[in-house]
Amino acid sequence: PDAFTDTKDGRGFTWGLSHFVNAGSPGKGYTILGRFDCDLSLDYNEPAFKNTGVWHKPEVYFAQGMGSINQHPEGRNIKKEK
Repeated sequence: PDAFTDTKDGRGFTWGLSHFVNAGSPGKGYTILGRFDCDLSLDYNEPAFKNTGVWHKPEVYFAQGMGSINQHPEGRNIKKEK
């Protein structure tokens, strides 16, 4: 079902929003709201959106486990020794 128009036939969507919370620099951070286009609609076909030049091995996607959830890749929230 379509949650927004109640047509019982959701057609998908062609754009979305992203929220980046790590813009700026330490001490002067800010967030960015970004719009992106995508091809997740039954009524739209953009072949370029279905191709990528970025290929990762499956291990890359599964490398981050719950044990590293509090470790920031940029070193934030890591207590430094004095």
